[in-house]
Amino acid sequence: MSDNKAAIQIEQEVTIPKYIPWVYLIYSILNGVSSTMALVHLQFYSTEYTGVSVSSFVAVVTIARFADLAVSLISGAIVQRQARVRPWVIGCYTVSQIGTIMCFLNPPVSVAAKLGIIVVFYCFIHFPMNFVTVASSTLLIKVAGPNQNNRLAISAMQQRGMSIIRIASSAITVPLITYLNTILPNGRGYFIVTCIFAAMTFAGNIILFIATKQFEPKDSPKPTAAMGAQTNIFKMYANAMKSVPTMVLLCCSLLTGIGGQVLSAGLQYYWRFSVGNMALQAFQGTVAGFVSLGLAMFCPAIAKKIGNKNSSLFMYAWFTLTYAICFFFADGNPWLYMVVMWVQALGMSIAGAWGQNLWISAAEVQLYETGIDNRPFIMSLSNLPIKFGFIASGPFVSFMLNNTGYEIIDGVGVMSDTSRFVKIWLIIPMLSYILAGLLFAFGYKVDPIYAQEAAAENKRIADERRAAAEAAS
Repeated sequence: MSDNKAAIQIEQEVTIPKYIPWVYLIYSILNGVSSTMALVHLQFYSTEYTGVSVSSFVAVVTIARFADLAVSLISGAIVQRQARVRPWVIGCYTVSQIGTIMCFLNPPVSVAAKLGIIVVFYCFIHFPMNFVTVASSTLLIKVAGPNQNNRLAISAMQQRGMSIIRIASSAITVPLITYLNTILPNGRGYFIVTCIFAAMTFAGNIILFIATKQFEPKDSPKPTAAMGAQTNIFKMYANAMKSVPTMVLLCCSLLTGIGGQVLSAGLQYYWRFSVGNMALQAFQGTVAGFVSLGLAMFCPAIAKKIGNKNSSLFMYAWFTLTYAICFFFADGNPWLYMVVMWVQALGMSIAGAWGQNLWISAAEVQLYETGIDNRPFIMSLSNLPIKFGFIASGPFVSFMLNNTGYEIIDGVGVMSDTSRFVKIWLIIPMLSYILAGLLFAFGYKVDPIYAQEAAAENKRIADERRAAAEAAS
């Protein structure tokens, strides 16, 4: 059965309370806007305002990123053993925000001490987020149940939230930081904005924690082997590696994760040196956010019609084309770059409407076929690509800057070969999407109707086991 036909035949009714998707929209907006500080601004801030050199920053953060990867490898196993995941979401997000605030503190100490503070609290940012990713994905399974349209309703709202974040990040964040930096010394605007965003993130988590209470009662039993749960981490990996869909998704996500992080890490250098106008970055991001938000309003209907797999295939092809155009023509041509990036949003809006559903389907199918509940752990594997992306992006950006004549002269950064910078910067994302698209096209073969039937059967069996355990006690 084709992906398209399967998508049409999937149950049409959304059965979750109507307010739940809106809760996820608010949650996505309030949480996502804070993540841009660490993901987009930290390296630029550290090398421009704290006196830390690019090579030193990259060296210590790369070490921290390997440690972060190690935490990511065990986070799924830890969360999988928990009866309730909502406390993990709110607790770990809080720790992460404390880490973000401290990274932008810039205290009056030596450069070496500043570097030490950044790397320690960089770990505070990213270590807890491994658990947040797994816990929030596991919570989504509990909230949406086996109905894929419930999941689509939630993930589509999250996609809209991400679009709003892009607007806020560009239209509010960059101008606000720029304004505060004009009236405060030492890049203090970054710190103030980070504190504001941390408070917003906490509010978003409180809202989600309260709104999803009914889906995770206090007396929820801990998963056990008798309930079909996998508890041995080595067996978790062994079982996950036997799942072809999971391994295909992991490899595709690794490729695009590396490409995406390389692109993000070099973005501010592009606007400052190739374009020479940082204000255009805010304009580009603001318009891109509005474009994405508009697309997110009707793209879920397109995504539902063409199916989960075809939505992702379209994204891979679309991104490859847009990156190729930028690779050849974006140097010193910001308007072309901006238009191409606005157009690129179509691919993300269609594929993003399904969110984590490809991973969830792979996890549900494996549980159905093996009888072993490894779902939280499999969802944790979706967190690995961004970790590898972080690790790869640091040395790559260092290589890129060192080979394009970048240096700090009298406290001001200069770059002598912007054309070479643009080519090196864009070749990785372009190639990553080509390879990922080919692998996904020929490797991911999960029928969505079969996945939904598997999920429904998994829920039925779990409910029966839970009822039996409660009766026995």
